[in-house]
Amino acid sequence: MANRKLAYTDDYKNKCFIEWYTNKRPSSPAKTREIIPMDEKGRKPNYPMLSRWMKELEWNERADEMDAKAMILVEDVLVNQKAEMLKRQAMDAFVLANAAREHLLNSGFDSSASAVNAYFKATEEERLTHGLDDFFKKVAEMSNSELEQEIIKMTRRAEDSGTLVLEAEEIEDKKENNSEKTDMTD
Repeated sequence: MANRKLAYTDDYKNKCFIEWYTNKRPSSPAKTREIIPMDEKGRKPNYPMLSRWMKELEWNERADEMDAKAMILVEDVLVNQKAEMLKRQAMDAFVLANAAREHLLNSGFDSSASAVNAYFKATEEERLTHGLDDFFKKVAEMSNSELEQEIIKMTRRAEDSGTLVLEAEEIEDKKENNSEKTDMTD
């Protein structure tokens, strides 16, 4: 019974893991012991016990999984930020094209060449950016197999039209296999 009273709780062990993880995963139990809090009885585990917890509770593996999940979230945020940037650029191009067209129709430019040049550049930019924000969001939400099917479909369409076909290498599907680690080969 005396050992039960001295045992550390699972909640405390988890608090120790969280401190270890948020402090950049120190490699030694000594450094880990410095950063972890005391338990409810005012104690801290000794170095061998911390070492055993790190191994038995698979702290490194758990932290690796958390890092992988964090990377997926960061990638999703970056894709959404790029989509929003492209949406803003498309809107700016649309506004510029309208302003150039209105100015051309109402006031004219310094020269007709400058008005025509501004109009065509603005409409070209609008065409280039239109729809890219939706495309990036759609691609970010696709699994590897869905993305692969879409690439195959587009490749066939490109081959039928005589368009250049690009080569691509296979990558791991992070959304379907975020906890699995696979070797990538060239």
